[in-house]
Amino acid sequence: MGYDAELGLNPYDRFPMSQPVWEELDFEMPLDQFANKSVHDWLQFEKEKGWERPYWIRYIGSSSSSRSKFRRDNAMAAVTHPKQTFKAITSYRKGFHGLMYVFVNMARVTDLADYDFVIGFGIGPSLAYMARVRYASAAYGGDLLIIPFQTDDANWRLRERAKLQRIAYQKSKTILVAADPTYPEALERIGATGNLYFWTFPVDTVAYAPLRGQLEDLIEPTALRKASAKIVMLMPSRVDFNVKGSDKVLRAFARLVRQRNDVFLIMLSWGTDLEKAKSMVSELGITEHVYFHPYIVSKRRLVRLINAADVILDQFSPSGAHGTTTLETMACQKPLITHVDWNKIKKYVPVEPPLVNAKTEEEILNGMLSLCNSELREKIGKEGRKWILSNHSDRNFSDLVKIIIPKVSTPN
Repeated sequence: MGYDAELGLNPYDRFPMSQPVWEELDFEMPLDQFANKSVHDWLQFEKEKGWERPYWIRYIGSSSSSRSKFRRDNAMAAVTHPKQTFKAITSYRKGFHGLMYVFVNMARVTDLADYDFVIGFGIGPSLAYMARVRYASAAYGGDLLIIPFQTDDANWRLRERAKLQRIAYQKSKTILVAADPTYPEALERIGATGNLYFWTFPVDTVAYAPLRGQLEDLIEPTALRKASAKIVMLMPSRVDFNVKGSDKVLRAFARLVRQRNDVFLIMLSWGTDLEKAKSMVSELGITEHVYFHPYIVSKRRLVRLINAADVILDQFSPSGAHGTTTLETMACQKPLITHVDWNKIKKYVPVEPPLVNAKTEEEILNGMLSLCNSELREKIGKEGRKWILSNHSDRNFSDLVKIIIPKVSTPN
């Protein structure tokens, strides 16, 4: 959009879904394929796929997997940037372990010091605070709900990280909160009640758009035959009973099967409760109506799956929060069933989105039954994409940027 901006990646985050290539290419893989791999393995993977990273993506700090080189990189950063090191130390003088935590992050701190403004995810706020640059804190999950509350952890790094994260949120002049009802409460608990802005998550409405979708080249032939001429429902979130409510979906779907024989459910094979879910499907007697896709899928592959399905089920967490799948599904003009506690966040969300809001097994079942109607599916799908274009476009995000960083937000 013309802004002089870069995306800074955490070199120690090796999870597949954290990699830029996950957003850009159409592929799938076993979840454990990159277990214990380094960033260099991902760079090699990108090379094999023929994908070249844009110039504006970079790693922040050392990407070495060697402990000796890691220590050497941080020591070099401290020696070559003495003023920045002094600033970082004086911003967080909390005893020996506090100084050690500053030291093991100096390579990242000195990298961030080059920027005029940082929008910090994860521990980004605490790193930006040590770098003494202007920053906004953008919460997306455990970075706010878990990390700041580990102050009594036996591991000194986690303990110091928690203390510094609390300070960083408290000192943050701008905090971006997404559609999670628990964020404001967590911020109050750590004494961070500064300027809160609803984070208008920018959705690429060209990449996430209604397409002519077919299952033929997306699932196995046996599953394809079972899904033929049926209403296909897709739950792409990880299989996690407590966080995602996957068990409620399976029980509701089993009841649906007893009322209609023309439905089929696709789930992805990842998550802590995957084996429990497979056993549950067998016990419920719905094996012929449920397919566990054996791989996790990249976002471009997910777009194809969403478009090939008739109904999408996101997550049904106790917190009433939603993730990016909710927004991406609506951008693809597909009807969605999920649980979002809009009453707690309505002051941040101007207009409630058109989706089937369900929390209990009974509500999920009723949502499934209602969306067996093709006309209603089409109506909700169209309204959903219209809502995304009005509330989560690049224009919405650009307007937010101009508010939170007015002095450096002029495009080139």
